[in-house]
Amino acid sequence: MIWKKKHLRQETISNTKILDDYISRSISVSTKAISIAIIGGGPKGMYALERLLSELQACEIECEIHWFNEDLFFGCGPNFRTTQPEYLLINFSIGNVNAHTPNHKNSIIREFPGMYQWVRNNCRKNLTVRPTDFASRALTGIYLQNYLTHILQNLPLNISLSLIPVGIYNIKQKSDGRLNFPHFSPTSYSSVLLCTGHCYTNTTPDKTDVHPSCHYLSSPYPIEKLSSLNNQNPIAIMGMGLTFIDVALALTEGKGGSFIEKPDMTYTPCGKEPILYPFSRNNLPMIPRPGTYKDRYQLRYIHRNWIDSLSKKGKIDFVTTVLPVVKKEIQFAYYSTLLKTRDEEFISNYILRLNPEEIFDWEKLLFPSFNKKKYTTYQQFVERYMESMILEAKKSELESPILAAAAVWREASPLINQLYKFNGFTGSSMQLFLQYWHGNFSRVSFGPPIENMKKILALTKARIIRFEFKSVEKINKSRMGIELVSPHKKFLFKTFINARIARSKFSIDNNALYSNLKNQGLAKALFNEKFCVDSIEIGKNGRLIPSVESPHYPQLYAYGTPTEGTVLDNDTLSRKFHDFGSMWAKTIKNQVYEFQNS
Repeated sequence: MIWKKKHLRQETISNTKILDDYISRSISVSTKAISIAIIGGGPKGMYALERLLSELQACEIECEIHWFNEDLFFGCGPNFRTTQPEYLLINFSIGNVNAHTPNHKNSIIREFPGMYQWVRNNCRKNLTVRPTDFASRALTGIYLQNYLTHILQNLPLNISLSLIPVGIYNIKQKSDGRLNFPHFSPTSYSSVLLCTGHCYTNTTPDKTDVHPSCHYLSSPYPIEKLSSLNNQNPIAIMGMGLTFIDVALALTEGKGGSFIEKPDMTYTPCGKEPILYPFSRNNLPMIPRPGTYKDRYQLRYIHRNWIDSLSKKGKIDFVTTVLPVVKKEIQFAYYSTLLKTRDEEFISNYILRLNPEEIFDWEKLLFPSFNKKKYTTYQQFVERYMESMILEAKKSELESPILAAAAVWREASPLINQLYKFNGFTGSSMQLFLQYWHGNFSRVSFGPPIENMKKILALTKARIIRFEFKSVEKINKSRMGIELVSPHKKFLFKTFINARIARSKFSIDNNALYSNLKNQGLAKALFNEKFCVDSIEIGKNGRLIPSVESPHYPQLYAYGTPTEGTVLDNDTLSRKFHDFGSMWAKTIKNQVYEFQNS
């Protein structure tokens, strides 16, 4: 089941009017003793707000909090904007989404349901809700904003809060150490938290400008802007991950086409669809995911004791120490599921009886081979690959050997991050991990819901999506367009969409705010030995490390995506991992009480 807004009672969807009472489009000089700012209105900014309000609820000093966002979608941010098309889905089941955490006993929110229970409480009658169901991102945004309304309804009396729909692109430190935002806010802040999410800009493939006659989109978001693209021109799409799926659906279903499932998914075009040519580093689509909740693959070799023992040894070489165990776990996951046993000796003996070409291993999971004798075209190979992966995904990972193998990285990633974080890998192995292994593991472990992969398959069979590239050797730019060069073909495009999630590239200034912080010495790039990670460097409490010494160490912190690089896999909705927001809130609390008692 895919849950959408139409499945909920109308009063639930419109239950966010209290937000309007806190919106302020301008601010005056603060008269409060403590002024604090949060930049970024997505889930992480909201989680940090809840923690800060909860930590400060008992203090006697009046505090003021200014929460900034580029638009009015506080609580949900752009990822879960409540007005976006509902063919855009979250890629994890609703049983795994929980805006509130009971781990913090001092919360101003006594209780709030996870998304599964929230949908059950608010859906229309006669609908069955399962924790393994999926939901549209717009509906997820409504859930998040519903949580925000609870926060606002429980705002402590000693705290004033303003939600300010203004983008912040520059921060300066005053002589007394406080921080202010030039050209907008007259208030200076004792502390600022950066929760800016995916705010970076993709460059062109060779980092040079394209000719004005070409249409280059560095990002497809907001997705509605794709509706204006000329359907007469074929479109090159760089990237074949979750963003590519969004793009493909926006240019087909979003233009008026329709999908019908009888019994296989088929696509009925509307006549406005352009032809789409996706490509990526490995030119393979993601493996779709069934709804996983409690029935998950249990790791055998990667466990807490092993991680703890490695942590004591200093820096870890990922390639020689961790990767072999991940590969071993992948093979064990496959055969233990196939043979319905976790007996290592039995599994080893079974593998020994196989011919070498029959043995399943990590390479067959990550890089399934294109057999020219079996498939006449690369398009046919990708179609068959998607068909087989969809069939596997309809089973659980306790039943499908390939899904169990694919689940290994998803289950192992939180543990391996304990080794990775704060330069826990050697510089050279960290570079190889980030540039090669991490993306390939993510392709098989964090794919889309089955529903959306079935749509991609239907569009492929309808020849709207064309997988022409087994590899792209070169990208040329000229007045004529952008040319993709493969070993035996050349394709020229007037329209090119960069469908990769942009990451921090500190060295090329792909974000105005962080570039300004760097130029003023308030932030610096993270290095691991000789490897430039190209993200901001933070301390273990999330505090930015400045590049210039100052009498007053800036009270500037980060939470969520800005900490990527220092830590790994900042799930947008998770409150479990890398909780720098809670650390920041406790730091503010200590400073307020110190000021109160001085």
